[in-house]
Amino acid sequence: MPEKPAELLKEVVNLEKKVNTTVLPPELKEKALEMVSRLSRMVKFGEYSTEYEKTAHFIDWITSLPWDKRSEDVLDLDNAKKILDKNHYGLGDIKERILEYLAVLRLKGGMRAPILCFVGLV
Repeated sequence: MPEKPAELLKEVVNLEKKVNTTVLPPELKEKALEMVSRLSRMVKFGEYSTEYEKTAHFIDWITSLPWDKRSEDVLDLDNAKKILDKNHYGLGDIKERILEYLAVLRLKGGMRAPILCFVGLV
């Protein structure tokens, strides 16, 4: 990672260019530009810290995601069950919940569904 203020400032400028040239959802782009501005202030005031590292890494990560790409949903429940059983040992309740979710999506058709988020210890 860069250590000199000039190198850090160059990194911030590069991050800003990435944010401006990457296709991002408007709210995310606005938030990312605010983060870049905060990084710039950190460098100017010599406040390089782990927060700088985390923020720069986050910006780099979100700009590497394919926000403008779409894929076709494959809602084959048998295949989904095989993949879940093959790749995830145990986790019966979670796998069952995922399969229920896919079944509802399949029944509802083109419905825009919420994102599933599983957090915690099992």
